[in-house]
Amino acid sequence: MIGSTSQPENSPNKINFTPSSNTTQNNAVSAQVAADPPLSDIAFYQNSRIVYELASQMERNPSIAAAFKDDAHGNINDLEPREILKKINRTQQELINAVGGRSAAVAMGIPLNERPLAPVCGESANFLIHAFVDQPGKKPFNPENITKEGGFSSFSSLKETLKNLDSTKTNIIRVQDSRLGHAYVIDIPPQESKSDPGDMSVFMYQTDMGDGVMPPLKLKEWMDSSGKSPVKLSSFVTYWDKSESGQSGETLKNELTELFEKDKDSKKVDEKRYLRAGEKGLRFNFHTVDPDNFKNNIENIRKKSEIRNLPASSRST
Repeated sequence: MIGSTSQPENSPNKINFTPSSNTTQNNAVSAQVAADPPLSDIAFYQNSRIVYELASQMERNPSIAAAFKDDAHGNINDLEPREILKKINRTQQELINAVGGRSAAVAMGIPLNERPLAPVCGESANFLIHAFVDQPGKKPFNPENITKEGGFSSFSSLKETLKNLDSTKTNIIRVQDSRLGHAYVIDIPPQESKSDPGDMSVFMYQTDMGDGVMPPLKLKEWMDSSGKSPVKLSSFVTYWDKSESGQSGETLKNELTELFEKDKDSKKVDEKRYLRAGEKGLRFNFHTVDPDNFKNNIENIRKKSEIRNLPASSRST
C-alpha cells in the first residue's frame, strides 16, 4: 500500500453520504465544503470529478487520449502524451503507405482516425490505477504482477481485506474480471464508518471495446450516465461471489446489467459470451491511496497534453 493518508473531518474529499434536499445542482461546486450534499452530486467528490473532467477533455484533446493508450507500465509521471500521439500517427501512416495509400486502407476496412481510438477497458483501468498509485521518482505500479503490490488472485482472498477496510481513507481496487472479459476500477471514498463494509458507497470507472458481453463504451459516456453515481460496494461483492461460485452469464444477467450497462438495458447485454466457470476468474489489486497524489498526476498529464503545444498536424476538432 502506498500514500496511506487519512482525511480530516473537514476535508473536501471526506464524504458524508447523507443526502440533503436543500442542496441543488446550482451550488454543486460549493457543495465540496458544504454539509450533507446530494449523494449523486459528482462535483462533491474530488476523484470522480477529476475522472469526469478528464473524460470530457479526452474527447477534445487527442494527446490525452494517447496517454491512455500507453500500456508499458512505466511511471505515469514519465509519460509524454504528445510523443505517444506522434508515434500513433506515425504507425498509422506507415500502415497506409504499406497497403498502397489511404483509399486502399479504407477499402480494406482499416480504421483511419485523426485521433487515437478510444481506450479499451484494460488501457483505461491501467491508466487510472497508475494515476492513483504512481508517485514521482518512485518505482511504478505493475498491475500484471498479481503476487505483489496489493494483488489478490481471487475474490475469496480479497474478502478479509474488505472486512477490515479503513473507511477514513481512499481505497482503490483494479479488477481483472476474466469471465466478463473486462477490467475496471473501483474507487472507495472516505466516508462514515460502517459496521458492514458492503454498505459503503463506491464509484466505478470503465470503458469497453464492445467485442464481448457488454456494448461499446467510452469513458465520457459512462461518466455522463451511471459513472457519476455511487453504488453500494455490496452490489459488487454479490456479483463477485456469484461469479467465483461458477454461476452462468444467464443467471448473472441482472447484475451485469445493473453494474456495467450505462443505460441499465438488459437487451444490450450478451450474457452468452460470459465465459464458463473454471476457465478464468477474478484478480484484484487493492491500494490505499492519497487523493492529492491522483490529482497531481492527472494535472501533470493535462499540462503535458495542452492543445496549444500540439503540432498542427495532430490537432483535431
